[in-house]
Amino acid sequence: MKYIGITDHARLRVKQRTVLSTDDVMSLLYSSSYVNLGSKPGIQKAHLLIYSNIENAWFVVVRDVLNGDVITFLTEDYHVNLFGKISDVDKKEAYEKATRHSSQSNGGESKNINISLSFVDCYGAVKTKK
Repeated sequence: MKYIGITDHARLRVKQRTVLSTDDVMSLLYSSSYVNLGSKPGIQKAHLLIYSNIENAWFVVVRDVLNGDVITFLTEDYHVNLFGKISDVDKKEAYEKATRHSSQSNGGESKNINISLSFVDCYGAVKTKK
């Protein structure tokens, strides 16, 4: 599996532009649940179309082809304004891949759970463990 990193800038854009977590976005990328929209000639950046089932919306992940890092995260409208229309065929394929990914990952997805326990010790002092 090829390394996929994410820059601080891309993390910020994910938080600003979607309800998906960065882990959700990375999971879609690692499972190849995207459509490669290509890149401009001479520019080593791939534009990858993903679909959010939660928001019923498409997004474009811009990834550096040379080092594998995700460098930014665009809404569909933002991408259309900068680079042009996304075809309905590409949208349909991204939708199908995301839906397949979602149905495969349900039940097997791990979550972090934080638990805090409070108790009284033998001296009467309240203690908390995390």
